[in-house]
Amino acid sequence: VSNLGGEDAVAAVVASENGRFLKGLYRRMRMRRSGPDDFAMIGEAVERYWARVESGELPRPELVVIDGGEGQLGAARAALDRVATRPVAMIGLAKREETIVREGASPLRLPRRSESLRALQRLRDEAHRFGLAYHRKLRGRSRLTGALERIPGVGPARRAALLKAFGSVAALAAADPARVAGEARVPLGLAGRVVEALRSPGAGSEGAAP
Repeated sequence: VSNLGGEDAVAAVVASENGRFLKGLYRRMRMRRSGPDDFAMIGEAVERYWARVESGELPRPELVVIDGGEGQLGAARAALDRVATRPVAMIGLAKREETIVREGASPLRLPRRSESLRALQRLRDEAHRFGLAYHRKLRGRSRLTGALERIPGVGPARRAALLKAFGSVAALAAADPARVAGEARVPLGLAGRVVEALRSPGAGSEGAAP
């Protein structure tokens, strides 16, 4: 789960087989639940993903790995039990001590050089990368929309065209008006006003998507 005070909260799911990432099975989703409640958002993500497993859209994993400790694992299990029709093994990977949290058993501490631990860490880190990239993309779009709303003559349709073409305030402000007009299909005069407004002090830096 990736969020900043509940803003544009997202969840990411990645998959691997025999240590190789299966990017065709990756899924990302915007959270419907508001507020920075990690337990609730993990539960929502697990339930939505597993509904696709039950429908046959996605293959059934042999093991589910949750990014987090006992609380996150419990939230995920409660969500899974609401939709799963068959048992599935689940563990958590608690980042602070890199402890493997197990259901009905004591936590497991593997040696730092353990290949099994490293495989789980790679999976967790890939989920972080995938989720954070999506979160940053949404934040950039939200800020671009806000910046464009303040420019006279830029209505919903033109905001959508500019957003689709450039995706961030930084990218739009860096483009010349002719390129903006061509790629977003807006009048050249309006493109010039947009670029000028976004290049004004305070307009571009806060909206730049990392």
